[in-house]
Amino acid sequence: MYHAHPNPNKWQKISTGVVCFVKDNIQKSYFIRLIDLKNRSVAFEQELYDEFCYSKDRPYFHSFPGHDFMVGLNFASEEEAEKFCAAVESKITYARRATMKRKPPSEPKKPVNTVAPGPVANKDPYSLGVDGSDKGKLNKPKGGKKLTKAGIGLPTEFRHLAHVGWDPQTGAFNFVSKS
Repeated sequence: MYHAHPNPNKWQKISTGVVCFVKDNIQKSYFIRLIDLKNRSVAFEQELYDEFCYSKDRPYFHSFPGHDFMVGLNFASEEEAEKFCAAVESKITYARRATMKRKPPSEPKKPVNTVAPGPVANKDPYSLGVDGSDKGKLNKPKGGKKLTKAGIGLPTEFRHLAHVGWDPQTGAFNFVSKS
């Protein structure tokens, strides 16, 4: 691995090791990592970001912008360099396509129902009865479809209707309507 630092016009060797293209599930991102085999540690790490630019300068030498300076990878095998380049570029292309497919947020829809200000009396509270029966239990359909991420839409509107908070001076909850 090389870097162009402090002189941006000259490559300087910084480390030797195994370069890996890794999907880090914990960080939910892709990384180019250089593993130093002598120290058995990660010597360098670069996260792929939206506008990441990976350049194949020579069949065996690739470069990309690091955090503070350009970084170069000098591969021992042109075949491995080609496979590495293909893996990185395919992920970059896939990420760019996914970004382009995202639609801009639509205008918020006007609310259909409005909430009346003030407290609402509930004649049939959802709680166990005195005798321990399930009087107020909500009936959910048994064996229905499970809700997945795909079944949840994007938010269309948010309105702050009221504030309910604890007042330590009075020792009671207070309700402030925003309407």
